[in-house]
Amino acid sequence: MVFSRHFSDLIVFYFQWLQSLPSFRQSFNVTFGECPYCSTPISVKTRR
Repeated sequence: MVFSRHFSDLIVFYFQWLQSLPSFRQSFNVTFGECPYCSTPISVKTRR
């Protein structure tokens, strides 16, 4: 179970990082952003 806890912490970290990007936007349960290194679009579907 230690792995799942660390994995969950990592997911939360990346989601918070994505929210901090200037290109961040959210529509319903999908979060959008852009990679700051290569400008590739990123999207993450979230559960509510």
